[in-house]
Amino acid sequence: RIVVGTILSRPPQITRDLTDFETAYFAHRQEAARASAPVFPVEFYFKKGSEMERVWKRRERGELAAEEWDALRSQIDGQRVEVTPRDALFDSKDSRQSLNRALKDNLYLVVKRDRSRYQWQFPQGGLEADELLHQAAKRELAEECGRDMDVWFVGRRPVGFHQYAYPAEHIKACPEHDGAKVFFMRAHIFAGQAKVDGKEAVDFAWLTRQELAQTFEPDYYAAIKDLL
Repeated sequence: RIVVGTILSRPPQITRDLTDFETAYFAHRQEAARASAPVFPVEFYFKKGSEMERVWKRRERGELAAEEWDALRSQIDGQRVEVTPRDALFDSKDSRQSLNRALKDNLYLVVKRDRSRYQWQFPQGGLEADELLHQAAKRELAEECGRDMDVWFVGRRPVGFHQYAYPAEHIKACPEHDGAKVFFMRAHIFAGQAKVDGKEAVDFAWLTRQELAQTFEPDYYAAIKDLL
């Protein structure tokens, strides 16, 4: 049986944290740039003994920067400033359906089926007569997750496939197919939110790649991990 699935992702909203190596590298680059920069001709721009020359020298020694910071601190002293953490809501399991989490990572939409195995997977479904892969992907995504999402499909060609055999009890009940080949289409969400139909899918979540590895069945994750 030919099946099409959608790998729907929300791209990162903020830049990721720098590694220790990257931090050291950029610090080295900045220091090297200062060391190799041509000497600023102070005597050309500032008259000797002038106030502007004294301000320049104080700024070069770092004295003026400290005074400016103290002045800024005195202006905001007493005001309550709350900084939103970069990993907002990331540790809350209640937020697995929120798109405002794991802001520096990709999030992927997964749906839950009402069965004992392979409960969590990407939205997917079989092709109907004379239907193309990208058409089936859009239809199945709308049927399972609603039409309240602004979604863009990257292309009309699948990015990969996963083939598996049906269990014996399924083949006995539906002997016309002994397995499925799932072709995956890639898409991005720009706005909106998923709303499962409660029939084909009973729940949904937006998960990071690391969370997918903990949620999917091992063989299913092994088949799709290189497509993320």
